[in-house]
Amino acid sequence: GPTSYEGHDVWDVGLLGTNVTMATADDTTGVAASGRGITDEAVRGLVESSLDAFDGRSATLIDTPGLTGLLGDVPSGFAAAVLSKCDVFPLLSSISGTDGCIRVAVSADILPGELIVLHGLIGFADQDSAAAAMELTSRALGNEKLAQEFVDLGVRQEKENLRVRLIVDADKFGGAFALFAPRN
Repeated sequence: GPTSYEGHDVWDVGLLGTNVTMATADDTTGVAASGRGITDEAVRGLVESSLDAFDGRSATLIDTPGLTGLLGDVPSGFAAAVLSKCDVFPLLSSISGTDGCIRVAVSADILPGELIVLHGLIGFADQDSAAAAMELTSRALGNEKLAQEFVDLGVRQEKENLRVRLIVDADKFGGAFALFAPRN
């Protein structure tokens, strides 16, 4: 049976070696989290954090200035990453000169022919910061294109944002997505 967290029913389930926690936020909304290699407590913590945000007890990603605009400009897909802090953004975290990065949204979707497209939008504090990071980001992705064998790559500046589009073979998706999503 469920346990209670701040008035919500929460279920912890072991499913084929994966930790799964589910909860009811209200009569029409649920929350779920899972993952291999993370503890039951960490999975439950993700659900409890989501419930806290749902109830207004903590800030949400949507409260981050400018993040809603990024989310609206990235197509939906089967996988997504949204970062409100760029210090955990793998692609730029090791490149000096990209200090103006303040938010990231990326999604992935399936294309015909066993291909995956990643759409990324990297937000900067201003247009000058985005312009300064454009060449560095293009160079870093160009190096990754060779190493990870991207099918196609595009980077362009849109005001204070950089838009990135990668196309990879389905079997190369994990490595490409890891450029945008923090390890944890």
